[in-house]
Order: sequence, then structure tokens, then C-alpha cells
Amino acid sequence: MIIVSIISGTLILGISLAEQTSSMEENIIQHHIVVANVASQSIEAGYFAQIWPFETLKEISECESVLFWWVVKPDGEILRADDTAMWGKQINDESLGTSKTVVKDSVSPKTGENIKLIVHPLDIGEEGEQWTFYLGISLESVVDARNKMIVDGVGFFIVILIVVIFISFYFTKTVTRPITTLTEGAKAISQGDLEYNIKIETKDEIGKLADAFNKMSGKLKESRSKLENYSKNLEKQVEERTRELNEKITESKQSEAATLSILEDMHIIHEGLIKSQKRIKLQNIKLKKLDRIKSDFLNVTSHELRTPMSAIKGYVQMVMKQTLGNITEEQKKALNIVLRNTDRLDHLIQDILDISRLESGTMKFIPEKTDIKTMVKETVETMQSSADLKHITINAEIEDEMPELTIDQERIKQVIINIISNAIKFSPDGSIINVQAKKDKNNILFGVQDFGRGIPEDKQKKIFETFYQVDSGMDRKFGGAGLGLAISRGIVLAHGGQIWADSIIGKGSTFYFTLPLRSVVDLEEKFKEIDIFGLKPGGI
Repeated sequence: MIIVSIISGTLILGISLAEQTSSMEENIIQHHIVVANVASQSIEAGYFAQIWPFETLKEISECESVLFWWVVKPDGEILRADDTAMWGKQINDESLGTSKTVVKDSVSPKTGENIKLIVHPLDIGEEGEQWTFYLGISLESVVDARNKMIVDGVGFFIVILIVVIFISFYFTKTVTRPITTLTEGAKAISQGDLEYNIKIETKDEIGKLADAFNKMSGKLKESRSKLENYSKNLEKQVEERTRELNEKITESKQSEAATLSILEDMHIIHEGLIKSQKRIKLQNIKLKKLDRIKSDFLNVTSHELRTPMSAIKGYVQMVMKQTLGNITEEQKKALNIVLRNTDRLDHLIQDILDISRLESGTMKFIPEKTDIKTMVKETVETMQSSADLKHITINAEIEDEMPELTIDQERIKQVIINIISNAIKFSPDGSIINVQAKKDKNNILFGVQDFGRGIPEDKQKKIFETFYQVDSGMDRKFGGAGLGLAISRGIVLAHGGQIWADSIIGKGSTFYFTLPLRSVVDLEEKFKEIDIFGLKPGGI
């Protein structure tokens, strides 16, 4: 009877402790369901506002009982997690896309321990393909408390079992009353009365057993007090966290309202931008139409001018050759002036045609393999006669073993001639002009250096613009229409190169341009892709 009573008391005590453990576990799970719900609302608000709720998720990650959290897309890809190593990994879980909160047993991917997994739906994505929030929580504190109670209970049971066996075999009926007292004490303790104190004053084994009971009762009382304190603290933490989360929810709602207001303002601005874009498109169409009219006018005018100019030049040459009769020296001088100005007009007409072709993208290019050294020498020899009129010497410095380039040789010669012509025009009599060509990384670098008056720094970038001249006054000393450098720039850009100038006032100028070593198979197609004068969408 004594054995049955003690065993029953032990079982009742175990059940009581198990119920307390289960209650505490349920409280922890409910708390974390609230945490998962708040986290999900923060993620949903952040998703639509395009602001990731880092602070909220950081606070959740710092919770002692939180092992991990994941934001999972409908296809099982982990979009975000507390551990960046999990980003992009795939999971296969039947709870993906759940419409309600699910709590289930799982195993920690980090430590392998048994955990509780809270699966909470996210209101992100289309119907049937919603995102999911996973929150892994540890019940290690509950497990520890439960294990401690089990160990204490097992120890208690073993002690009682030993005592009962000892009593059964060695004690007589004279100890029935103390045993009854012990039985009553065990029953009281098993029923939760840990204040019960067994009063047996004997110094034998029964007295020692009573002392052991009392000490065990004290330890159980202490353990229960700790559990109650822990439960109270946990409740306070849950209340505090719930309050904080409610504040976050309020802030989130306020942010959502502010975001909606901003979106409304952006919608109004967007409508205004659409109207502005329509007006700009109409203006662009008008500008392109005017540009086309201008190009057509230049083409027609230039062609019409060339016909009478050719006739004038032909007849002047006939008169100078005295085919139509003898002329005096004074008449020859006058006719030479007419011929020179006719050449100038012819050159100007050709420049206008080239500018028109560059602007309209109709300039023709004929690529061919070209020996750079030979081309530069021939061009310098051509220009030396013009330089001789001012007693100017042109020096050519060309690097040995220059590679062949696939270029339009005549057009590149035109670039070099334009630059040398300007150098001759602005150089003093008896000076020197240096022309160089050398390999520079993946390009061939060309340079023409003069020692003339130089170009002001604020005008160095404008000299490649159409019709721009540094000496632009009505009484300017030097002639020209300001087209040569603009044409040169267009030709160089069409070849995939660059052109620029360095100059110091009073010391001269150096004009550079580059041509890439790589072959351009179709210069005309390449040329169509380039906006030479900034007139095409996406141009240079």
C-alpha cells in the first residue's frame, strides 16, 4: 500500500510538471506567432513601399529563442534570410503559399536540434502564388526545464523506491506511523503542496528519509518559484514586445498613408511628364523636318553652284592659256585672282556638301588597306607647296613598322590636309610645322604641331563646331568658313576615333586625332550608328 501511494504521488507530480511545461511551451509559441504576424505585416508594407524593414527583422533576429527567419517566394526560393548564406537556396515544403498560420515540428538547418517552425502567409504575389514567412524558434529553455524536472523526478523516484524497498524488508510495524506520515507528505507534495513539511524526529533511516523529503520539497519549491518567475518575465516580455509591435504597426500604417499620398503626387507629376514628352516629340519632329529641309537646301544649292563655278573656272583657264586671243600681263594677274577665288568658292562648296552629307548620314566611305607611313608622307608633300609661300617647313616624324589600317584613305588625307592648312594659315612666316604618327596602345595617334598664336582655352572645345571661328570679328584677318575642323571631326568619329586640340596662347597649337587598330569592315554602317553633331537620339 505504501509503495502504491508513493508511486502514485510520483506520477501525479510528474503529470503536474508536464502540464506546467506544456503551458509554458504553448505561451512561447503563441508569442512567436504574434512576432511572425508583425514581421509579415512589416515585410508586406516594406515590399509595397520598396523599403526593406531591416530594424524590425534585426530585433526579431536578436530574440534569444529565434533561430532563423526566411522570406520564401512561391517557387521555394529563399529571397531574404537572417543568414545571407541561405539567400537564393531552394526549399521544398508542403506549407509554401499557405493561407493561414501553421505551427509544426522541424529540425534546425544549423544545429540539427528539434525546433518549432511557424509558417505565416505573406500578402505578396498573385492569388495562389503567395509568398511565405518562416520563423524557426527554439524551445531549448522549456526542454532544459523539462529535463531538469525529469531528472529531479527520476532521482526522486529512485530515492523513494530505494527507501520503500528498505522499509519493506527491514522495518517493522513500529514504523507504520512514520511511514504513514511520509505517505501523507508525499501525497501532499504530489498534489502541489510544496509548503508541506514532514515532521519525524527520529534519527533512524525514516528520520533521514523525512529530511530528504523536506529537502526535496524545498528544491521543488525553489524550482517552481523559478519557473513562475520565468513565466512572469516571459509574459512581461511578450506584453512589451506586443506593445512595441503595435507601435510599429501604427507607424507602418502612417508610412503607408504617406506613401499613398506620395504615389498620388507622383501620378500627377507622371501625367505632366507625359504631356511634356508629347510636346518634346512634336518639337523634335519639327526640328528634324527643318533639319531635313536645311540639308536638302544645302545639297541643291551646292550642286547648283558647282555647275556655273566649273564653267567660270574653265573659261578663265581658256583665257589664261590665250586660246581665245592674246592677253596682257595685267589681265593675267586679274585672271589669276579670279581663278584663286574660284578655287576658294569651289572648296567652300565642297565643304558645305561634306557637312550636309555628315549631318544627313549620307557620306560615302570606301575602306581599303592603307600604309600609314606612305599616306602621311604623300599628304605632307602635297601641302609643302602651300607652306613654301610662307617659307614654312613641314617636318614628318613617322614611327617605323607602322601597321596597316583599313580606312577610307582619301577622307583621312582630307583630315590631315584640313589640319595642316589651318597650321599654315595661323603660323608666322619662316616657322616650322611638325607632323607625327605613332602607335599608342590600341590606336594610331596623329599629331600636327604649329608655333602660331595659339587658341584661347575657352574656345578650344568650340573650334570643332560647324561655322565656328576663333577670329570671328567682321574685320578678321584670316579667311575660311569654319567648316574644315567640323568635317574632320565627323570623318574621324565615323572611323571610331577621337579628335582634340592642345594649345597655349603665344606658343602654338597641337591637333591630335586617333584611329583604332581594329578593322572597321563597313565604315558606312558604322557611320550611320554615330551622331556626328548631336542631332540623332543617343548620339555622341
